[in-house]
Amino acid sequence: MPAMNLARHRLSNALEQRGIHFGWVMVALAFVNALFATSAVGVPSVLIVPMAVMKVV
Repeated sequence: MPAMNLARHRLSNALEQRGIHFGWVMVALAFVNALFATSAVGVPSVLIVPMAVMKVV
């Protein structure tokens, strides 16, 4: 756990020098996570051809 705390403090200090609050990084990560999660749920409906469209020849 100390390595995670060190990385978090290093990132927090670098962002503080640029005037960005650490919470905005968490908001961005939550947004990206939600974006990928909804994409993962939607992919099968796009890739799988519905049974009604398939015709037996």
